[in-house]
Amino acid sequence: MSEEDTYSIQATAWRHVATVGGTLVVLSLVSMSWMSGTSIPLVGMIVGGAIYVAGREGHFVMERKSR
Repeated sequence: MSEEDTYSIQATAWRHVATVGGTLVVLSLVSMSWMSGTSIPLVGMIVGGAIYVAGREGHFVMERKSR
């Protein structure tokens, strides 16, 4: 397996991390209506947003390295 293939696989993994973070944000937004009295949706959005940003940055770094 070449170095470019390894970076490409890592980029795909980071893209999946970003997808998980985005999903957490969406689920937090959906749950706001029935969990409005708790801070769980807010924490979910913050954590999900951080995971999403980290996943996107990791994906872009690995994409640049694979070229």
